Amino acid sequence: MKIDFTNKRVTLMGLGLFGGGVGAARFLIRQGASVTVTDLRSEQVLAESVEALKGLPIAFRLGEHREADFREADVVVVSPAVPKESPFLQMAREAGTTVVARDNLIFQWCPAPILGVTGSNGKTTTVSLIGAMFRCIHPETIVGGNIGGSVLDRIEKIHADTPVILELSSFQLEDLQKIGMSPHVAVVTNLSPNHLDRHGTFEEYVRAKKGIIRHQRADDVAILNYDDTTVRAWAEACPGKVVFFSVREPLREGVFVQDGRIVVRLNSTPFVPRRPLRTQRNTQEQKRTSDACKGSALSACSAVRSFQEEAEEICGAEELILPGRHNIENALAATAAAWIGGVGKTEIAGVLRSFEGVAHRLEFVREIQGVRYYNDSIATTPESVIAALDSFEGGIVLIAGGSDKGISFDYLAGEIVRKAKAVILIGTTGSKIAALVKARRGSKALPSVTLRDSLKEAVEQAKTLAQSGDVVLLSPACASYDMFRNFEDRGNRFKALVEKL
Repeated sequence: MKIDFTNKRVTLMGLGLFGGGVGAARFLIRQGASVTVTDLRSEQVLAESVEALKGLPIAFRLGEHREADFREADVVVVSPAVPKESPFLQMAREAGTTVVARDNLIFQWCPAPILGVTGSNGKTTTVSLIGAMFRCIHPETIVGGNIGGSVLDRIEKIHADTPVILELSSFQLEDLQKIGMSPHVAVVTNLSPNHLDRHGTFEEYVRAKKGIIRHQRADDVAILNYDDTTVRAWAEACPGKVVFFSVREPLREGVFVQDGRIVVRLNSTPFVPRRPLRTQRNTQEQKRTSDACKGSALSACSAVRSFQEEAEEICGAEELILPGRHNIENALAATAAAWIGGVGKTEIAGVLRSFEGVAHRLEFVREIQGVRYYNDSIATTPESVIAALDSFEGGIVLIAGGSDKGISFDYLAGEIVRKAKAVILIGTTGSKIAALVKARRGSKALPSVTLRDSLKEAVEQAKTLAQSGDVVLLSPACASYDMFRNFEDRGNRFKALVEKL
């Protein structure tokens, strides 16, 4: 249910640096609210976001929170990063103030069906692939959520047939349960322990993630990773249609790899959404959909691609530019989402063959004297680092470490010993990871293990250790907040340091 913000005193808690807070502030101003923005970080740290709001009638409380801003507000809009146990939120509730999660406003105000993507790893790449595929036929496609930017800042430009693709974190999905909504199409890439400092246990983390399908309806779709046993088991709880994707084995129904080719086989009655996704089909595709829908009383049937008995080959898995098996998984998930949304085979294949990745995800930076440097700063879990390590052949000099999210590095340490020739560790978790790697390494000489006080020192050390044919890989396995503003800041600093070598 939408809130009427006209003439309401609204406190926006959490400005941040990814654009979500900025977009929410602009949205609230446009809705006629009197807005106060508060964040514990200083104006200096938040200068970029403050500058983006310059000239708007906003009261800023930066570097602190004031009780009056919570007790005397009509509405408090909360960033997903704010801890649920914040005493200021408790103050607001005790005062009878309405407290709403910032990103819940997207679901409440968006007039179009939402395609949501979640998972422990691969979300950003999958969302970016889906967005690129949809833009082939819908240039106005909106991509946002946890990937950065603000959908709220563009909400008035969204129409009922605008494709909206959102990356959704466990924090956002936890909030979404309070309003009993889930995305119209839900994509789940994989699940592994993450954010245990926030959720406490893996079970609670999974419970939060499951919000992406919990409130779907019978005419909604869940696209699930068949190769992830935890995700596969969700099929029983899905209210709507389930579509699996798999790298490991051909499926009777789904999107999969067979004989090195990416294949789609969806055997069922046509999928019909409650709010159709508009498509621009060629004549042959329109006829196929029309034929499949004959006899149906559902007028929305022409809005999405029909499921078909025969398998359709999209392209060869080896044609992907993105390295690693995990990126094949991401490609399969994206293919399933785009296919269901009516994107053509040619367009899907074209994106898969040309997509070079997203910033900070296995991003090639530079080659120096035969050594390739890669920025994987977005890798904030052990599993994402393991996937990165498996993406390269030859010697790997790994730079890892950061702030602690309460997750185990035991298995990662074994994979570092198996794949890396050297590991250079920074940040709060550096000593912990170093001890685990040394224990797994035992009496072996490699990988060498080095602790450094800064990223600059780590990059300089990596240059001395790497030889022609090696890879220097920044893939931290940790959050960035002990040394950097966010993972983007960390990745940008890494790239700047490499450019100076």
